[in-house]
Amino acid sequence: MLIFAAYRYTEGQSFGRHIDESVDLGDGSRTYYTLLIYLSGKGSAKDSSGQALVGGETVFYDQRGGVVAEVAPVQGMALLHLHGAKCMLHEARIVKKNAKYVLRSDVVFS
Repeated sequence: MLIFAAYRYTEGQSFGRHIDESVDLGDGSRTYYTLLIYLSGKGSAKDSSGQALVGGETVFYDQRGGVVAEVAPVQGMALLHLHGAKCMLHEARIVKKNAKYVLRSDVVFS
């Protein structure tokens, strides 16, 4: 079974630095990865005011707080990253213009 959550970040919204914990689902399966699918970003239609998405990058950090990767939203792009002890600290930066739309799901293994 595949379950998606839909997120909408409007101007000024972000999701601060965090890690995604691995979850034991109680049936011998566990979440191992986060899957993000960007529904807005580069390549997407502009809103009614003619504005494209600005900001909202997903940024990954090393143990000292240095930036390892900065992923700008691109419409239709998927981003997969580890959960739990191997999950890198990451955040969704502030949306500066328009809105960021994302689908999120967990990848589960038994």
